[in-house]
Amino acid sequence: VEVDGEVFDVSSAEEAEEVLERVAKKAEETAALAVERASKAKRRPIRKVMHDATKALQVPEISVPPDFRDLANQIIGRIQSQYKSALSSIEISAQIAKREREIEEDDEEVMMLL
Repeated sequence: VEVDGEVFDVSSAEEAEEVLERVAKKAEETAALAVERASKAKRRPIRKVMHDATKALQVPEISVPPDFRDLANQIIGRIQSQYKSALSSIEISAQIAKREREIEEDDEEVMMLL
């Protein structure tokens, strides 16, 4: 099993599954970290937040022997789904943060007029 150029020697389907599950767990942690980082970037433009998140959430390149292809495809599908969900959450959060900034700026302008 090869993941992003790193080769893992496995001798059974169980070992291959274990390696792929570790990859999936790491991807889940990466998605959570990307969402957390994006939520802290309240003043950054949406396009920059999305660019950083997209860059961080790259699905790993997984190469497996034909025997493990179905399992690898399931794991890749799960990772893609997690990353897509994370990107959606990040975009929504960035849009909300932008709108809150706009409201704050409007409030400041109103206060200055009073």
